[in-house]
Amino acid sequence: FQPNFSTKFAGSGIGLALAKRGVEYMGGKIWFETMQDQGTTFYIHLPL
Repeated sequence: FQPNFSTKFAGSGIGLALAKRGVEYMGGKIWFETMQDQGTTFYIHLPL
């Protein structure tokens, strides 16, 4: 046992917010779908 040990990656927690802003700025859409016991899939649609 090591106090305060974590295998999680450090981050600022704003990655999805920045992705949303960038995608919408380019006229696209970002969304996700969650399936219980299977996980979450994120989608990005950008116009050509």
